[in-house]
Amino acid sequence: MKKHLYILTAIAGLILASCESSNFPPAPGEDISVVVVTPPDTTGMNIPANAITVAEAIAIGDSIGANGTTGGKYYVKGFVKKFGSKHADGITGYGNATFYMYDGKASGRDFEAYQVYGINGEPFTSLEQIAVGDYVVVYGQITNYNGTIETPGQGAAYMYASNNEKAYQDFSPDIVIDTTGCITCAQAVAQASGHAVVVGYAIKPNAKSGRQQTVWMADDPNAENGIFEAYLCYTKNEIIKGDYIAVEGDITVYNTTTEISKGNMVVLQAAPKQYDYFIETFADGIDDFTIENAGSYPINIWTAKGGDYPCMQAYANDGTNKIAAESRLVSPEIDLSEAIAPKLQFTHYHQQASDPATELTLEVSTDGVTWTPVAIPTYSGGTKPTYVQSGEIDLTAFAGYPSVRIAFVYKSTTASAPKWCVRNITIGEYK
Repeated sequence: MKKHLYILTAIAGLILASCESSNFPPAPGEDISVVVVTPPDTTGMNIPANAITVAEAIAIGDSIGANGTTGGKYYVKGFVKKFGSKHADGITGYGNATFYMYDGKASGRDFEAYQVYGINGEPFTSLEQIAVGDYVVVYGQITNYNGTIETPGQGAAYMYASNNEKAYQDFSPDIVIDTTGCITCAQAVAQASGHAVVVGYAIKPNAKSGRQQTVWMADDPNAENGIFEAYLCYTKNEIIKGDYIAVEGDITVYNTTTEISKGNMVVLQAAPKQYDYFIETFADGIDDFTIENAGSYPINIWTAKGGDYPCMQAYANDGTNKIAAESRLVSPEIDLSEAIAPKLQFTHYHQQASDPATELTLEVSTDGVTWTPVAIPTYSGGTKPTYVQSGEIDLTAFAGYPSVRIAFVYKSTTASAPKWCVRNITIGEYK
């Protein structure tokens, strides 16, 4: 069981600064100035000892004056913050990338890696060779183009080193960011423009799509609706309702929605302090769950699936025929003895279900013998494998019990044998 996975991952390098309280994340109204110190994963990277930071590159560019270019070349290191407008066209058409780099500070200017080639000066061949959140080293001259500090274009500079391979597998690395001076969701809505780090609670997160996720945020973890939208931001872990997050980027207003524009990144993520009764991602397979079948079947109904979206999958089809079956995926005992109003949520999708509300169900037990059905608020459309959030499931009726179990119940017939994938199960509450 991965009981504290999100919390430990998110705050392993956390140092609180300028805060009266040592609790994290803060309760509504508390000081939200924090410093997250999570160094980039530079395993296997060849970073020259004389590599300079983005801030140092900016200072050099300012010193040479408008439209000047340095005589020598520099190694500039930093995070990929966002892509230039012609980035995709440059890679597919010419093999060069255009992106903005920064040191991970919320304030300050960016360095533009303009039309740079890939590792060893070889042209880029795929958009997947570089991602927002990568830590890179770029080698080349520094030029001042009307105040924008950048590399000369047309392949005059190239990417010397990158942690892209690891970053791509993990969606994006945790980045180094100083969020002192961050703003609340309400302040972002009032500001309606400019660059900022916006902090708040995830109120309505969409399911993660690839490396990106859209999340509605608010300053109150108990708010019914979000007031600020983090639109298609890059995130390492899937964000769930109640997570405390920080999102950096340019604030914009789209129609009447105030949002961080597409393609920025979630730079901090931690579950609320008491949101930790139970968390299971299935990243390591079935873990402490068990399978209980109502009969004997020629295939395994539930199987563990890995990859970018690890899950437990139920499917009663031997490749030729549908199989009539009933199979339960049962959790280990979950201690809710100190809970008051716990909530359950998970991410899932189904395909080919005739009636998901009867074929793909959920039950809860306090003794492992008597089971109580509970409704799942949201199912996916069922036409393609698109994950959705289940919605919050109230487990208040089971608060106070030390040995609660949940069971995902799969039922199929020879006429209907859907596929059901379940992942990212959480039970908790914000106190």
